[in-house]
Amino acid sequence: MAWALVIFAFSGCASAVIPPTGRPEASTGPLLDPAVAREHAALDIRAWRFGIAKEELERVLAATPNDPVAHLYNGELYRLQAQHAGRPEDRAPLLEQARQAYDRAAALDSAYPDPLRQLGLLYYQGRDTEKAKDAFRKYLALKPDAPDARRVREYLDALDH
Repeated sequence: MAWALVIFAFSGCASAVIPPTGRPEASTGPLLDPAVAREHAALDIRAWRFGIAKEELERVLAATPNDPVAHLYNGELYRLQAQHAGRPEDRAPLLEQARQAYDRAAALDSAYPDPLRQLGLLYYQGRDTEKAKDAFRKYLALKPDAPDARRVREYLDALDH
């Protein structure tokens, strides 16, 4: 593992610092490559390191404010934070921030299907039938062969009944 960290650090891709504790922390230095930092934030989100991911995404979005993928990941961060919120009253504002981030990602790249899928799921869970159907239909129009296309069609069928 030490060799991997050394190779990674010397490759110019390091955007996180690994202290002796083994816990990654957000870098405070210059953002070397926003796309790499964005993907690191995605990994931190999946590992439930929300604070680190938030700091990294803030830096990425400051450097590349029109990056639809970064906005999608920001939406994922808020959605997962809402799922893990300890207090029910904390969930609604986080879900609203997720929706706004997904909307921004979709607005920045109208051919990018992933934010539409996420919006569809948010609306589906929130029982906003018409908006969910609209988002899911747009998602399938952009990505008819999506790996989850069958499941999304099942959501549409459920919403139509």
